[in-house]
Amino acid sequence: MSELNEEIEELLTLHNEADTRRYEARWGFYKVVFGTTIVGVVAAILPYWIQIVQERSKQTNDYRSFVSQYIENGISQDIELRIRFAEYFSYLADDASRNAWAKYHVELKTRRDNTRDKINSLEKERANLIAQGDDDLSEEDQIALAELSRKLSWAYGEVGYAQRNTSIVQRQDSSTTRAIGIEDLDPAYLEEFSKFFSDNDVKYVKPEEVLVMGSAHHDVGNRCYGLNGPPPKAMWPNIVGVTRAIDELRDRTDADVTIISAFRTPQYNLCIGSATRSVQMTFLGVDVSSSNWSAAQLATFFRSIREEGVFEGGVGEYDTFVHLDARGTRADWSQ
Repeated sequence: MSELNEEIEELLTLHNEADTRRYEARWGFYKVVFGTTIVGVVAAILPYWIQIVQERSKQTNDYRSFVSQYIENGISQDIELRIRFAEYFSYLADDASRNAWAKYHVELKTRRDNTRDKINSLEKERANLIAQGDDDLSEEDQIALAELSRKLSWAYGEVGYAQRNTSIVQRQDSSTTRAIGIEDLDPAYLEEFSKFFSDNDVKYVKPEEVLVMGSAHHDVGNRCYGLNGPPPKAMWPNIVGVTRAIDELRDRTDADVTIISAFRTPQYNLCIGSATRSVQMTFLGVDVSSSNWSAAQLATFFRSIREEGVFEGGVGEYDTFVHLDARGTRADWSQ
């Protein structure tokens, strides 16, 4: 009986082991089948998914490009570009926005025509003032002339006109024309300006030093190219106080000082982003730098001789240069 029980137990054990093997084989089969299926599905879906991601990326890049182009052209200062931009979309935009673009196009053309009329009016006013002659302009007229020039600069920029005394060709090919320099000034103007320096006992400052027109004026790639010019005769006396200060510097020290900026026309002053009431528009100030003195040393010296009564004006210290003027009241700053 015990032997029979043992055989039964052995048979049951073998049966259980066989079931276990079948179970393992079945799950192995399922794993292979499901694994292969999943890999196949992923392999089939992955290219499509990658394509979707690429298309979305392209759409994003196209949108960014559109926004960049709109910022550059759609809201450009030059109204002609805006008009073309609006006209383009008034034809090609979807039905929901086409009318809005068409209305914007008409509005821009009206604004351009109004600005042109404004330019004509301002130019007439400016011409009438200039016709009086520099010697006959009162201080009030000089201020009015500067204000007219400033308004004209804004108006010209709005409609995309070339500034007076400049050419569109200048900005494209520097070999054809160039900005006016000291060598281009009327010899009679230079002779009279030199005599003015001599009559005012200017010793060490040469007349041509204060006729410098600035680096941006001469840089053909700069948007301020050609916008500066020489100071009008009525403003010449304003520079005397500054020349006395520089004369003292050269007489007492070894400072190798260079005048890097002097008179600025309102257009040029506005273009380079200087203060709207810069005294250099009235030929009262200059910017100077030195190859062997620091800006701090220059500022200290000018303030010391101001205490002596050599001149009365402002001294502004910058990183690499010093602003010096003879405005008649004291002003000091550091930037």
